Amino acid sequence: MNNDFDKKLREMAQQSKVKESEELRDKIKITCDNLEHKRRGYKKYLSAAAVFIGAFVVIGVYLPTYANDTPIVKKVIEFLNGKNNVVNETYIENSKEDKSVIKLDGYTINIENLYYDRNELSIFYKVKSEKPFDKSKKYDIAMELKKDDEIILQLGSPTFEFLDDYTMMVMATVTLTTEDSMELPEILNVKLSIRDITIWDNTVGNYSFEMIEVNSDPIEISLDSREIEVLTKELNKEIYIDGGYAKYIKSIISPTRINLELSRMGGDPFTDYIIGEHIWDSKKGALTELFNLGGGYDNQGDEYVIVRTFEAPSEDGEVLLVPYIYTSGPYGIGGEGRATLKEYKFKEGETLDLGQYGTMEIEKIEYKENETIMTIKTTGIICFEPFINAQLYDQDNKWYMPTAVMNREVYGFLDMKADYVFEKMDSEKEYSLKLMEPSRIEVVEEEIINLRN
Repeated sequence: MNNDFDKKLREMAQQSKVKESEELRDKIKITCDNLEHKRRGYKKYLSAAAVFIGAFVVIGVYLPTYANDTPIVKKVIEFLNGKNNVVNETYIENSKEDKSVIKLDGYTINIENLYYDRNELSIFYKVKSEKPFDKSKKYDIAMELKKDDEIILQLGSPTFEFLDDYTMMVMATVTLTTEDSMELPEILNVKLSIRDITIWDNTVGNYSFEMIEVNSDPIEISLDSREIEVLTKELNKEIYIDGGYAKYIKSIISPTRINLELSRMGGDPFTDYIIGEHIWDSKKGALTELFNLGGGYDNQGDEYVIVRTFEAPSEDGEVLLVPYIYTSGPYGIGGEGRATLKEYKFKEGETLDLGQYGTMEIEKIEYKENETIMTIKTTGIICFEPFINAQLYDQDNKWYMPTAVMNREVYGFLDMKADYVFEKMDSEKEYSLKLMEPSRIEVVEEEIINLRN
């Protein structure tokens, strides 16, 4: 790793106030939740080998102002792994340093680090501009990977971090899979090309873009994953309860994430139930699903396999796959609906009884200059994604989602406390928590699977 580079970026990160794109993240999450059973993976083939690699997501870097003493690569990983939690140091140790430089009119692109573990491919790069970046615009850097002169992945940079007026740092990452669940190669030999930089102007009353083509030679890279520990567990577990069906096929735990392969059967949305799942870590608590585009593949038996991706677990805690059953639609209100809309006053010192979801105790709310931090204790299913299962609104009906989760404390199964970081909120406003509670939602405790044993 480049220590001077890390030191400089740490200094810049302390002054950073750039936030991640909540709008993009929330739209992706809602789309995936509503259309999961219809998704199909993006397919490209690797020449004669006919191996497909699915590009599920490309995410940029987020550097929170309160984390100023950690190397830049680690902070990037924490962004993808649930924000400010312990990151498996294996990731950092196995990130391959690369000093490839691409120059074009007005810009220099430095490839800093690369990571590959047969599950994920990540590229860290820095962009230097000869003139100050216009921070009101969006910079999209299109990259592609080729094997045997065929394109296997196309990468963009939907979000990024300005480190100063002339520098930005980007991480592009994709989850990899293969058709029919074939294994990816231990050593990935590909050519990396930067195609173009597109500068988007999305200001009010204007929508235009400028494209700068990059005519540079491809960079040959060889990434060896053999020293990286990846735990693969064949699950082959089927659950069928009151019309709800889920088949858990395989889990893959790598230094950066958990990939869970499963299939689901949808029934009559007016009469059936659905089996869902979360992942609980005995040291970290509820593991956050990474907000990506999802995907899957068709296996050999006319079964569509869904791939769900969660943040990396703790180093040595129990990792539990927690199935739960809940009422499917229609989510109407009244006699024909199978869910009830409930609304709670949300303020410091309150303990909310959320029915079948559990409880939420709002211990402390700190209204700071640039952000709001809430210390909240949860029990029950609401521990998992508390501000997605329930939505936080102000009196003007603005919806708030946390940008980070810090300082988790686990007291037992489905019993935890954490600090949730939000954008700046107004202490003078009133807030409410809105929850659509199905007529039935409960953990199927007898079907819990330990992914580490």
